[in-house]
Amino acid sequence: MASESDAEKLRKKIEAGYKGNPTDDKTARPSPVARSVIEIPQSVLDEYRTNQKKQKRDNKKNPHIARAAVWGAFIYAAIAVFQWLEMNKTVTQTQELVKSANIQVEKMIESNRTNREALTSVQRAFITAGNMAVGRFVDSNKVTKFQFFAQWENSGVTPTRRAIQHVSYKPDVKPLPKNFSYPDLWSEEEPKKNVPFIFGPKQSIFSSQFLIDPVIIEAVKSRKLHLYFWGWLRYFDIFENTPEHITRFCREYFVDGDPLNPSLNFQNRFVSSCPNYDCIDNECKQQ
Repeated sequence: MASESDAEKLRKKIEAGYKGNPTDDKTARPSPVARSVIEIPQSVLDEYRTNQKKQKRDNKKNPHIARAAVWGAFIYAAIAVFQWLEMNKTVTQTQELVKSANIQVEKMIESNRTNREALTSVQRAFITAGNMAVGRFVDSNKVTKFQFFAQWENSGVTPTRRAIQHVSYKPDVKPLPKNFSYPDLWSEEEPKKNVPFIFGPKQSIFSSQFLIDPVIIEAVKSRKLHLYFWGWLRYFDIFENTPEHITRFCREYFVDGDPLNPSLNFQNRFVSSCPNYDCIDNECKQQ
């Protein structure tokens, strides 16, 4: 008998294999593939194609819009920078104008101050100490007292305000020391109070009188005594916001001739030999 064909042998092997593994029958066999055909309506396809074309057109437009947006942002930034620079320039110019205006105002104030000071210095009251005045009291052809006055002069063209003065004198066997304090001395008969007064322009006034015994004058003549007069005058001028002024003087008295003989003339000399007292205004502050 002829041998089995190859196809028959293969079929038997396949059947024998399935019988040996009955549990793997499902996994060993391939799963069937299901296929279905869906028909899409023509209207849907047309709408899809229309949308695709619109999307392509929009995609072509978008780069132009993006470039325009970038250029717009750049232009806006450039305008903003230009405006900022112009604003800073305007602020700088305004600051320079304000600074220049302030300088002009300061110059005007300084000019007004200079003019006012010049006007004040020319027109204000200006007090100086003049020569001492000397007189004699004679009774029965005999000198009984010597009379002394301090003299003040206002060389200004305006009067003073609230002027006060005080004058003192002192006989001493020694010259005044350098540290002499120049105190305000009072005579027994005068009230111990300085009374304010008004000192008119281009006028001279005298202090209260000092009556001195002839014995002192004779000792001064023979150089046995020194006789000193000193005093001060404080005042305000008529201009507003000006400081108080002061004038001080000190003189030593010398006499020549025969002062005790009422029928003869005698010579009076007043010398500024006092240390550190004669001054006017700021000079007095420096002493």
